This record gives sequence, structure tokens and C-alpha cells, in this order.
Amino acid sequence: MLGILGFKLDLFTRDFWGTGGDLGSTMDQVKNMMLLVTVWVFIGIEGAAVYSGRAKHRRDIGRATVGGFFIVLALMVLVIMLCAEIVQVAGADGTMPAALGRLNAHDSPANAMWLTSICMQVVLLGTGLLGGDVYLKLILVATSMILIPHLLSAMFGASVALRAGGAGRFRVAMPSLVATVYSVWLLYAAGPAYLLLSTLLYAPGLIVHAINRRQQGARLFTRSEGVLALIIVCFAVLAAVALALQWLSI
Repeated sequence: MLGILGFKLDLFTRDFWGTGGDLGSTMDQVKNMMLLVTVWVFIGIEGAAVYSGRAKHRRDIGRATVGGFFIVLALMVLVIMLCAEIVQVAGADGTMPAALGRLNAHDSPANAMWLTSICMQVVLLGTGLLGGDVYLKLILVATSMILIPHLLSAMFGASVALRAGGAGRFRVAMPSLVATVYSVWLLYAAGPAYLLLSTLLYAPGLIVHAINRRQQGARLFTRSEGVLALIIVCFAVLAAVALALQWLSI
């Protein structure tokens, strides 16, 4: 009601497409504003899905999701718990080293919490020491890292739906197809700079992958995985050189 009473049509329509200044074209404005920061905001909803499997009743998930928008307590602790839960689940299903999937006597992922807590403290100390807009840059890098799993997940969902056959397979695959197209658009809009910087964080993950494979007695990399790992390492080296020469900045 307040919005309706306070609405001013002349103000709303003034330079509606934003072409009166030096902001660039309308498409450039949409691309620059809606993408990485917007995706970062919605990551929290996906994070809630990690805990949804623990719900006793499915109806509780919807209630918890709505309540989560209005009740935000102990943000730092909750973020650490969320990160630890993801690491613990990955450790439990063999994606990460088994030690990270273990629970202590209180059914808490202690090892995963230690790891995520240390990593978060290092990042926070780094942003505090470096100052400036480093935290915002880290948000953009983190969001860029999430875009690739989004694209791969959407493509996999579409592939599974289309291979299943049946008359309604295109209807079932439509959400994944739309998500695939949107993910490609997000990657285009994000640009190469933050994707290149994200390889600096992907590359150390290869060490964790190698440790996990060794524990399982499996090959460190298949042929395709080895090619992908080599590409990631090469881009990580390129990103490090670009930072050192100040071609890129954080």
C-alpha cells in the first residue's frame, strides 16, 4: 500500500532504459548488474537444500525455507555449519577424503568443521589485511566457481531426462534445458577474468582429489580427468602470472 501511494510515474519513466549517462547500453547494464551478485544472493536457498534431507516431514522444508527469510541468527556459525555439512557429505560418499566424512560422539562433523573454520578465518583475515573491495571480489570469484557446477548439473539433468524416453521426456527435460541456457548466459556475462581467478582455487582441490583416490586405491585420474586437470593447472599458472604482472587484480 505504501508503495502504491508513493509511486510517481514521472520518476519511474524518467530515462527508463538508462541511456542518458555513461552506463552503456541497456543489455550491458543488465549483464553487469544481475549476474554474479544476484547468483550469490540465491546461493543461500540452494544451501538450505543440504539440510532438507534431514527433515522428518516434507512439509517442514517449506516452512523452514519461508522462516529462513525472516530469522537470521548467528550467521557466522550457520555459514560454518553449512560449509562443514557439504564437506562432510562429500567425505561420507567418497568424493572427498574419508576423514572429512566422520562424525564425532555427538554426531557432529568435527573434522569438516575444523577444516571449513580454518579456511574461513584465513579468508576473513586476508580480506581484513588487504582491505579495499577484496571481499566483494571474493564473492564474485566464488560465484563464478559455482556457475560451472550449475551448468554441468543442468546439462546432466537434461541428458538424463532425454535419454529416459517416453512421451513426456521433453516436458521433464525443459527445466534443465532452460537452466542450461541460463547458465551459459551467466558464464558469458561473468566474463573470463573471474573464471580465470577461480582456477587458483580449483587447482589445490586436485590435491584433495588425488589424496582421496589414493585412499580408495583407484587411479588418480582417468584420461579425460587428466586432461581436465592439466587445463585447470595451466589456467591457474596463467592466473598467478597475471596477478604477479598486475594484468588482473583482486
